[in-house]
Amino acid sequence: MGKSFRSKPVRGRRPAAKRVWWAFLKAPVFWIALAIMLLFAVFIRHQFALNDELIRQETATAAFERQSPDTAWDPSWPPLPNAGQPAAGTIEEVRAFYAFAAKRPDILQYIPCYCGGEREGHRSNEDCYVRGRTATGTPQWDGHAYT
Repeated sequence: MGKSFRSKPVRGRRPAAKRVWWAFLKAPVFWIALAIMLLFAVFIRHQFALNDELIRQETATAAFERQSPDTAWDPSWPPLPNAGQPAAGTIEEVRAFYAFAAKRPDILQYIPCYCGGEREGHRSNEDCYVRGRTATGTPQWDGHAYT
């Protein structure tokens, strides 16, 4: 009566459930499938990043193309003070900034100047863009804001 029907585990052998899992982990198919899933995840993440960048660029371009009348360049104005590529932004963006400064001094007069031109008489941000105006009102550009 003292005998149990349970067999003793054989030394060095795993139970059947652990043997199946271990065999699955050792199978090359598992590792190939895992590698494919990881590569697919990286690919999808990269695609999302590219889409986000394209959306940002399209939004910025669309916003720039929908210029307000305040940022439209007047062809009768003199050319910008410096030739070549500006240090920050595109030439179109810099031209829009100068156009805004020429057309809206009522706003820029309240923005302080941080270009260091206060020694040259800059009272506000308007002075960083517009040095003065001719008798006809044509702006005379200051080069501080170009660079």
